[in-house]
Parts: sequence; structure tokens; C-alpha cells
Amino acid sequence: MLLRRFTLRNRFTGAYPYLFSLFMAYFMLGSTVLWGNSETGKSADNAKKTGVRILAIGDSLTFGYEVGREKTWPALLQKKLREHGFDDLRVINAGMSGATSAFGLSALKFHLKRYTPDLLIYALGANDGLRGLDPGAMEDNMKKTLSLAKSKNIKILLLGMKAPPNYGKTFPTNFEAAFSRVAKEQQVAFIPFFLEGVAGRPELNQPDGIHPNPKGYEIITETIFKATVKLL
Repeated sequence: MLLRRFTLRNRFTGAYPYLFSLFMAYFMLGSTVLWGNSETGKSADNAKKTGVRILAIGDSLTFGYEVGREKTWPALLQKKLREHGFDDLRVINAGMSGATSAFGLSALKFHLKRYTPDLLIYALGANDGLRGLDPGAMEDNMKKTLSLAKSKNIKILLLGMKAPPNYGKTFPTNFEAAFSRVAKEQQVAFIPFFLEGVAGRPELNQPDGIHPNPKGYEIITETIFKATVKLL
């Protein structure tokens, strides 16, 4: 297994080795859902009682694999927004390791049974691309989730991803276009690649080369913060 991982890693010489490493570990990761508030162990039921609520739906990049809860981008985003005057704001981390775009709709429905967020940050799609899943199906999944959010008057920030460059030309083009097309059709705020400045940089990722380390999450948070504060 170690030899195989070493061989595969050295083959991944494209622009996004971070994503390739994530692909190697995909089936090794568990599926742990974090339904609570990003700040503490408080439940989402408590979050509905005060202030602005932001729901972050994503995969392991949102869940924060192998970092403390307080170092994930949802927790750092909450801290940064509170420092900028949003005293009662809460960010609920609804990330699940290994999740694809198919997870989004059910996750949103789960939370809507308990409260209605003011803003949805949608961060799914990386695993769709890494597994080579149909971009059309991913696009449909995104539309269903975002349409439900819009029907509840929830503001939306869509976080885009890039496909591995060694997947040929057609798949990456179709994959990346799905995000921008959904953003345009749904008329939502959009970040084309939320791992910009972090993907492929060893010093900003964990030793396994798979997930961001705390420094990497700080950069990701800054990217998301700039878009989020405009929506609030």
C-alpha cells in the first residue's frame, strides 16, 4: 500500500497535486458527519435562537479532516466575522468526509427541519470530479439543492472546484463549466476555485498531502470571508 501510494504520488505532476492526493485517500476516509455548531458542541437547535446563521455543506475539506474543529474554515469564518461586528453570528459545519454532490439536498433538508439559515455556503463537488462522476448529474444535484435554498429565501455562496488536469480535456472542461453555469442560472455568489493558493502547496497541507493544515485553512477562510461579508 505504501509503495503504491508513493508511486501514484510521483505520477501526479499536474497543476493540482493536492486534489490527486485526495483521490488516493478517498476510499480510506470514514464518513463522519458534523451536524453541530462550528464553535462548540452546541446543537443547531441552539443556533436558531440567536443571530445570523450560516450553513456550510461540504465534504472533508469542510468537515476538517484531522484538524481540530476550531481550525476548520467554518469555525475560522465564524471567528473572523464576529471580529468584524457580527457578534451573534453562527456557522454550522455540515461537512461529511467522502461526500459528493448527491449529499447536498438531503443535508439541507435535514437542517431545514430544525432552522432556516440566512446563508448557505455550498462546498460539494470535489469528490465528483476526483471519481470522474458525470458532471451533468453533479449539476443536477447542485441545482436541486440551491433551488430549495432559494425557495426558502436563503442567500447562497457556491464554492467551485477544478478537475484533475490529467483527466483529458473534455471532462475538466465540462466539470468546471457545471459550477459556473449553475452559478449563472441560479444567480448566486460564486468562487470558481476555493482552494486557490492552497492546492498543491505542501507547506499548507497535512503531511499526507491530502487535506489542508491550519495554515492552509487560514488562507481558505480569507477567500471565503471576502465573498461572505458582501452577502451579509
